[in-house]
Amino acid sequence: MVDWIASTQGAVEIEGYTDKLPIHTEAFPDNWSLSSARVVAIASYLTAQGIEGKRMKAIGFGEYAPIADNATDEGRQLNRRVVIKVENLPVPAATANRFFKTPKAEPNTQAPMAPDNSLLVDKAITKSTDNTATKIPDNSQLLLERIKEKGLVPERLPSGALKFSHDPN
Repeated sequence: MVDWIASTQGAVEIEGYTDKLPIHTEAFPDNWSLSSARVVAIASYLTAQGIEGKRMKAIGFGEYAPIADNATDEGRQLNRRVVIKVENLPVPAATANRFFKTPKAEPNTQAPMAPDNSLLVDKAITKSTDNTATKIPDNSQLLLERIKEKGLVPERLPSGALKFSHDPN
């Protein structure tokens, strides 16, 4: 995914959300702190991988933008999420060459895009909600392998988003 982000020059918006259960720890005194820490960690990682920090926006919404009912465990799991939006503006070839030693995709290969021209990362990782096969670009396959190495399992939610949970095995 980092390679694909590097191949664009648009804005990268990282949004973090939590469930409504209060958190009171030294590291995270509240849900604002938790959601903000999640997105800052991702922004820091992307910066360390060579993505320009000036392109990024990290936003912690805390518990204030739920997509499901916080009264159930399942709903709370859906509300604990991070969303990465990438504005798909291509980088001029001269600039792209500094990111890639070899071409990463064929000329007509394009990552799946949403109507607002942001990257649908989850579509590149797994099957679509209607169970039709979706082509997995090479860089997304690498991301999927890394996710699995960390013991995370992606699951498609009714909203179309992906939920990552730890594999109990």
